[in-house]
Amino acid sequence: RAYAARSDGFHAGLFFRREMAIRRRQMPPWSFGRGWSRLIDLVCAYGESPPRVIVSSLGFILLCGVAYFFLGILGPDGFTRFEPDAGIAANLTALGECIYYSVVSFTSLGYSDEARQSWMVRPITGAQAFIGQFMMALFVVVFGKRMMRS
Repeated sequence: RAYAARSDGFHAGLFFRREMAIRRRQMPPWSFGRGWSRLIDLVCAYGESPPRVIVSSLGFILLCGVAYFFLGILGPDGFTRFEPDAGIAANLTALGECIYYSVVSFTSLGYSDEARQSWMVRPITGAQAFIGQFMMALFVVVFGKRMMRS
């Protein structure tokens, strides 16, 4: 609070994050609150790190892209997934299409030509679209908080 009163946003944010980490360690070891607090620390450092939001968003996009790669998606050229008999170039192309589908789902841009997916992919796509919108809003909030404090 002393750093915030002196308009030293960097140090105020650093000590806020340390305070929140200590509060988390005081919670019961396997409680929901402690797990949630750890997730918030990993994703955005308790609202103090816009780069963490970007990196965690990219990681989530890649994770979902790999899941689509192994589960398979229905793309404009037909069913796309990992094929052990196909060559490296064909599998890298399929992985690229799955990552593109993941980016489109994360940003909720719309994919009318790819909307008919299997029942295994639909829940992941829906969850990814919801989390993607949340992560983009989180980035705006964290970035704004950092800029206002600077």
